[in-house]
Amino acid sequence: MPNAPSKRARQSRGNAVALLLCNSEYAEYAQVPETMFAALGHFGIPYRVRDLRAGRLRAVELENCAVLIIGQENLGIALTAADQKTILQAVADGLGLVNFDYNLAHYDDSFLDVLGLRGTRHDKGVATIGAANIGIVSNSDYLTWTQESGRVHSLAFPIPAAVVRAGNRTTVLAETEHGNPAVIRADTGGGKVVQWLVSPRIWTLQVFGHAHGLDDLFWKGIVQVARKPFAMHCLPPFIRFRFDDCNGLYRTDKDMAFVNVLNEYGHKPNMCVCMNALKKSGWRMLKSLHDSGKVEVAPHTWKGGISLYYGENGKEYTKAQFREMITATAALMKKHGIKPSKILSDHEHEYSARVLPYLDRLGIEYKMNVMAPGENWVGPHVDWRPAPYGSMSYALDYTPGPYPLFVVFNHYPAFDFARSYLSPRSFLLNRAGGYGDDNWDFLNGLTDRDQPKNNIEKMAQRLAEHTRLGLNSLFFGGSISHSHFTRSLSLGDWRSILDRYERLTARLEKTNVGYDDIAIYAKSKFHTRLAAADRSGPEGIALRLSGKSEVPMNVSVFRDKDGTPERSFVEAGKVSGQKKL
Repeated sequence: MPNAPSKRARQSRGNAVALLLCNSEYAEYAQVPETMFAALGHFGIPYRVRDLRAGRLRAVELENCAVLIIGQENLGIALTAADQKTILQAVADGLGLVNFDYNLAHYDDSFLDVLGLRGTRHDKGVATIGAANIGIVSNSDYLTWTQESGRVHSLAFPIPAAVVRAGNRTTVLAETEHGNPAVIRADTGGGKVVQWLVSPRIWTLQVFGHAHGLDDLFWKGIVQVARKPFAMHCLPPFIRFRFDDCNGLYRTDKDMAFVNVLNEYGHKPNMCVCMNALKKSGWRMLKSLHDSGKVEVAPHTWKGGISLYYGENGKEYTKAQFREMITATAALMKKHGIKPSKILSDHEHEYSARVLPYLDRLGIEYKMNVMAPGENWVGPHVDWRPAPYGSMSYALDYTPGPYPLFVVFNHYPAFDFARSYLSPRSFLLNRAGGYGDDNWDFLNGLTDRDQPKNNIEKMAQRLAEHTRLGLNSLFFGGSISHSHFTRSLSLGDWRSILDRYERLTARLEKTNVGYDDIAIYAKSKFHTRLAAADRSGPEGIALRLSGKSEVPMNVSVFRDKDGTPERSFVEAGKVSGQKKL
């Protein structure tokens, strides 16, 4: 079940895969599962591992891959002059290289020459300095195209960074706070190279972590330099909206009229409703939209502020109470002809272990948050380190214990600030709130409940930021809000927000779907992988998926168009066992 960070490489065959270079004899290898295996697995990048412990690198190995990834800190110590010469010759012949080993002091001068870099020490060597911020220089490059130009990403701890100067033929994509290059791209005349000049410890949760704002530079760097065509089994760029009615405020069709505006813009919101608050016109509206595929309906609360899946006043319901309430909920949904969403939408993230045996009566298989059964909001929580990264903010994994649900969670990482750890695996949530500027909800603190007037621009910016982070991390985009905030907005406000949001996210590929659609696809991706990828000729690629999916899968295939990668989707259908494409 929970398996993050990945300790085992899930390797693939073929000449269109990435070759991940490391050395298990060195202590730094212990970081590779979290920094590399977990990321490549989540991105769906087919790869195999080359452990230098097995001997010198051979040219034929580099001919038989799409891109070489140096994925371990200080690996330059293990690379002989012959190894480096083999790598540089392969790059000159067209191999792509992504090097996450910042410590270029251990590399030959010829390596720096290829990168268009030079050291700053009096002996022309490469010095090291601590870096605590990574700033995006511009968003004109493929790697940074969906970043905000000038955006600064702050690390929790400083990490080592190389001090170098870049020449005219080297493109600096990101810088440290000292103005030194942090990520650069260089074309060698044959192949292409992306060089990270900060320690790969940046990808550990302790320092910064995956899904926190820089993952697009990670995976796009691989795509940019790889021999094409190049395939990835990643999540498509899905977007979803979710709205919780905690207090029983969605009652009539007028209360939910904003859903029609969302539909105008192509969205299919997941409406999490209060079962005993809806009036006839509210049920009729949801039924009509449900039947036309424009909304998902999830039972959320029993009465205003009263949980359906946990209890009341901090005390869990009995099994008999759960059986009665879930049976009544299923009957209400059936009476109104609405099939419930498959996602457990639990009020305040609380659900009891006692309710789990009854969830199949509602068809619930998925969960929208990471809290474990029996936990209440103000009590201690277990950090069960869900896949892919062990992050409690971005998770695709099964909950621990009996009756596991598949978690599909994309919470903005400001939520990390709300946790006070009692031990490495146990934490409390900040009872006073204070979840950073994000406030976890794209309307929270920005409506006329808390401001003199609705801050439309900030709402759109927050929504765009939630979407940008999710999609750049190859999770999913979109955000959540609540009925006590949505009631403050006019239909004109909604159109203004969505118009502005579309302009702010114009550079992002986006596919608006329902939350159920994302959950089912994400679980199917979790259970499938690209087991083989082979280039055949200048444009052809043969792929083999393995595993089992509940829904048809799409594989992303990248080809170069005027020097820039362009993605197309290859329909794979449902997978059961092995499937060739």
